[in-house]
Amino acid sequence: MNCTKGKWKVEGDFIVDEKGQSICKLAIITARDANAHLIVIALNACASVNPDNPMAVAESIKDMYEALQKLVQVCRDVSYTHSELNRARQALAKAEGK
Repeated sequence: MNCTKGKWKVEGDFIVDEKGQSICKLAIITARDANAHLIVIALNACASVNPDNPMAVAESIKDMYEALQKLVQVCRDVSYTHSELNRARQALAKAEGK
């Protein structure tokens, strides 16, 4: 599945690309704005990791998250401390909303 490349944003009742081209019209639903912003944030985050294939990033998030959790656990078990480990902990905390 292909998607429109580049950053997206919500403008009124539309999600548009970075050139202002309409990607889709938002249906009138409860929580429409929240859903639209979630779509835009998720796409932009994935595109920042892999601009050519943001879908690959989206499909790998669960695996990456589980691998990062395991890495932090293994490092905790051996009392390993390092700036990259702290960065991994911060990434997990951010994903967990902490």
